[in-house]
Amino acid sequence: MCELFAVSAKEQVRVTELLREFFAHSKEHSNGWGIAVFEHGTQNVEREPVRAGSSQYLKNRLSAGFLVTTMMAHIRKATIGTVDYKNTHPFVKRDVSGRSWTLMHNGTIFEPGVLNPYVHRQEGSTDSERVLLYLVDRINENLEDVGATMGVSRWGIIRDVLLPQATGTILEMMSYFFVNCMMTISAVSFLANVSNKPIALMITQFEGQMQMECAAFVSLLILVVNI
Repeated sequence: MCELFAVSAKEQVRVTELLREFFAHSKEHSNGWGIAVFEHGTQNVEREPVRAGSSQYLKNRLSAGFLVTTMMAHIRKATIGTVDYKNTHPFVKRDVSGRSWTLMHNGTIFEPGVLNPYVHRQEGSTDSERVLLYLVDRINENLEDVGATMGVSRWGIIRDVLLPQATGTILEMMSYFFVNCMMTISAVSFLANVSNKPIALMITQFEGQMQMECAAFVSLLILVVNI
């Protein structure tokens, strides 16, 4: 199985030698390595689908040293999924609020049925990535509770998550209602003024072709002419 290493400290600590010792285990866990360093609310992920002991890139990174407060490291012994970059830990996914979630995993999921719907959504082919997609979906379903746990107010969720996601839908609804209101007004206006009738009929043509902007413009034009 894979091996994991993690640090969470109040102040920065040097973990370079600990990482050297950890990555020395890659002789038996040769199918990839990865590091995630968390700083200022963001994560920096580095990974390769090669044995850690054979990676010149990792050797250079360890020579530079690691001074961290929060980090995770992983060496992979593949059980599910091919040995390539997309299957190398850690995995990172975003919830609907834009917050990133990072996962490293050790072991095999022996009851994978609940994860099957995520096969076509994942980038690679590991059960670990499917676990993260499943967890992010559960977070999205319970966003208000998750926000309260992390100190985010209900208004903050509405402002930062719901409104940006729904802006296009709200504008489309307003356009739809505006056009339909204008159609009613224009119908009344061309009953009083027959010369407007051919123009008013253009509204239904544009609406049928989903050209809502054109329909709105013609409706507004008829309204202005008849004021």
